[in-house]
Amino acid sequence: MDRHGSAHGVGYRRNVQSEFVPGVGDLRLVGRGATASVFLGTMNDDGDRVAVKVLNVRLTDAADRTRFAQTLDGVAALSAERGIARVIDHGLTEGGHPWIVTEFLPNNLQDAIDRAGRLPWIEVAAIGAQIGDALAAAHRRGVLHGDLKPSDVRFDELR
Repeated sequence: MDRHGSAHGVGYRRNVQSEFVPGVGDLRLVGRGATASVFLGTMNDDGDRVAVKVLNVRLTDAADRTRFAQTLDGVAALSAERGIARVIDHGLTEGGHPWIVTEFLPNNLQDAIDRAGRLPWIEVAAIGAQIGDALAAAHRRGVLHGDLKPSDVRFDELR
């Protein structure tokens, strides 16, 4: 167990926001996977709801930290692209875990599938084309997603 009560090296207590992810409060764990944990939080300055992803890996090497920062700067530059979530901030926890704060996507493709079930093929084709456009924009900037899933897809802008 680490000092935040986690056996996995990432703290999940609600009262560590200032040291965990600066500027974000009221963190609530909403998902945990093999590579990261995702939290729903609130920006302290304006009250906007945000998603916070904290990677399970620790970056202890200076070169790895620099590479992470450069990659996230590239991701942040994609925020103006249609269908790509706006990156608000990114950094490292005290323990060296990378984190990224993005706008919260209340309407994502997974939610739409869960509500509607099977989507018509013509709609699936249109969604696939728009996802392809967003990925192409990312790839042009040298950014690879690496873990794309329906819950990562903005559905409000894909219709």
